Amino acid sequence: MKDLIMAKATRACQRLAALKPSELRRRAEALGLGPRRVAQAEDQPDPKVAFVKLLLRTGPAPTSDVSKAPLSPLPQTPPEYGESSPKFSHMSMSPEVHQVGDAAATRIQANVRGSATRQRLAQEAEAASTIQRNVRQHQSKRRSIDIERDEAKVAAAKRSTKLLKEEQKVLQQLKADMAILKARDLRRLAEDWGCESSQLLRAEEDEQPKVAVRRLVLDRARVVTAQLQELPVPELKQRAKAAGCSDEEVEQAEDGEEPKVALFRLICSDLLKLQQTVSARETSAALQVPELAHAFMDLKAALEKQRPKQLAKVLRSTGCRPAELQEVEDDEKPKERMKQMILDLAREVLNEFHGMTAGRVRPQVKVSVLASTGKKETEFQKRLTTKLVDKKGDKVLKDLRGERFNVPKLITTLEEGSEVDWWPWQEVGEEMVPLAWHRKMSELKNFAVGNGVSSVEIEDCADAEMPKVALTKLLLSRMPFHPSQFSSTPRNPRAGDEIFSFNMDLNDSVDTPEIDKMSEIDKAFVRMKVELEKMKVTELKQRAFIYGCTDETIDDALDQENPKVALGQLILEVARDARDALLEMRFTELKQGDGWFPWFVLRFCMTIRRVSKEMWTDFRPQIDLTQLTSLSDTSSFGQNCRTDLNFVDNTFMTLESIVSLTAAISIAFNYLEPVQADLTVAQTMQESRIAEFDHIITGCKALLQQCGRPRYLESIWLLWTQLSQSLYMMERALWPEQAPETPLHIALPPEARPLSDILLDVFDP
Repeated sequence: MKDLIMAKATRACQRLAALKPSELRRRAEALGLGPRRVAQAEDQPDPKVAFVKLLLRTGPAPTSDVSKAPLSPLPQTPPEYGESSPKFSHMSMSPEVHQVGDAAATRIQANVRGSATRQRLAQEAEAASTIQRNVRQHQSKRRSIDIERDEAKVAAAKRSTKLLKEEQKVLQQLKADMAILKARDLRRLAEDWGCESSQLLRAEEDEQPKVAVRRLVLDRARVVTAQLQELPVPELKQRAKAAGCSDEEVEQAEDGEEPKVALFRLICSDLLKLQQTVSARETSAALQVPELAHAFMDLKAALEKQRPKQLAKVLRSTGCRPAELQEVEDDEKPKERMKQMILDLAREVLNEFHGMTAGRVRPQVKVSVLASTGKKETEFQKRLTTKLVDKKGDKVLKDLRGERFNVPKLITTLEEGSEVDWWPWQEVGEEMVPLAWHRKMSELKNFAVGNGVSSVEIEDCADAEMPKVALTKLLLSRMPFHPSQFSSTPRNPRAGDEIFSFNMDLNDSVDTPEIDKMSEIDKAFVRMKVELEKMKVTELKQRAFIYGCTDETIDDALDQENPKVALGQLILEVARDARDALLEMRFTELKQGDGWFPWFVLRFCMTIRRVSKEMWTDFRPQIDLTQLTSLSDTSSFGQNCRTDLNFVDNTFMTLESIVSLTAAISIAFNYLEPVQADLTVAQTMQESRIAEFDHIITGCKALLQQCGRPRYLESIWLLWTQLSQSLYMMERALWPEQAPETPLHIALPPEARPLSDILLDVFDP
């Protein structure tokens, strides 16, 4: 039996081996093998062997299946050798065996077909699942990208809003800093922000230069902050380090939630650091008074020791509303803000107090000093008490009510009546109030040194409670004259800057009927005002500097609402002060010191060539001419004058030379006496008189060279007044037919000719 089965299997193998792979596939499908098994057989390295194995392993199909789907007859394999092979001749199968084998093969084929179908369906399902999974992943990824993009947009919008808020803070802080800056500091700030010089120059030429410079700085700040907002974080880090920020600050800003905002804030705060010291300066007018400044600084030091609860109590006592106080307490730094509010209030009160008592801005009313005991407090005293001192008596401004500056004794009442001397200057005198009150302590010290006051005495005055008053009293005791001795130009300390009988603003016209009634010196002031009106701010600034004004005085003028008018008034004040001081001095007092004076001031003074006869009569110098006989010199006075004065080559000239020239011409005029009282009668000068004229000038030069150099710079005004008057009278005496404006042509000997050349250069440049 075994041999039979082997023979049958061998024959089946032979038949299957003789078929093609396609036929084997068809037979496998006919046996019912599934697509999966057929596909696996096809995927083998040798699909024919795989199909043969698959067909042999599959049992024969059932009989019913065989009858329905008979297999095609297998081709008869030829014998290995000839017609028949003796080797396989014994392996013959009966039809029954064939039928059973075919049935088994059919059954196997059906099983294979079913498994192939299941495998194909599984593969399709798996492929569909993979596709769906990929689609879901793609959609999720795209949705995540959209969400991230939306979140990035929202974050960028929030960041932009924060940056704009920071920019607004920077601009507001910059505005607050610039509001109290002077013109010079504003220019430096504009240069720090990188403003162009041409734009800065145009802004300074504006009618309101401070406003124009502020606007220029704000525009530049907006451009800079906008550029910073566009930069990424790495570049912001570089900018921050370049701006001077430390590595620790940069790292701390980078580690925050919003590094870009933090770096932007850091850079902007560094840009504003330069102005923190400037904005902290006190520019109040009252704080220029030493006593008030000391009291204010003591208040500032006292507030540092107070707790926020005590500061809030002081604010409530000053009338601060609960809502405002709550807002202050909710601030990041409540104590600093409370202190600032109290200091602002104190500055306001001090300014009001200073305005009621200080110099020129004091009201034109009677001043009565309250006693510290028994008298009813005024409204101002009540306000001062209720604003800065709480109800329980805790004094905040103790020095304002204490020893250093006794407020109750200085509180004034406004009553109708005549003016009285102002304490504490009443002991000094009204004449010295405008001379000393508006001068700096350093100027008074220099003036004291020039008058022979020792350094020990100056230090003692500086240590006094009121240094200015003490030093002024000392100067009065040492000075050889007192302003009250001169009645030619009475000075009213409360008349302000308007000393002359006629006052004209810069915008007034020159062609005014009142000008004809003026003296020549007042007309010169009017001409000067018109000339100043045509100048620009920069030219006025340069003119004020040339006239000897200090930088602080010029800056104060530039800080006014109308700097052009303020600078013009400042220049006129210098001229007026010089004129008044000269008119109050004697000729002997003009030789007590030394100094230099700008050439352009001399040019202005030289324009005053016509002075009334009465003024000249009052100030004609009286010198003994007998001293000239022993001091005659062979050198020419004209040569000496050209050496000393040298108006063309030198910008400055000594006052000694001016004294010499003035006295020489004046003495010559007095000696020759060619003029009558009405200035109309003239006599012809002989050659001998001309020689005497030259000899007297030479001797006068030698005489004045032995005198001391002038101490007072203001003496320039009187000297040139005398010189111009002498020159005028000599012109009228020598050439009465000619107009007064005719240049001077004196027919002197050849050795005196340089004097006339110099005079021509001076008076007709």
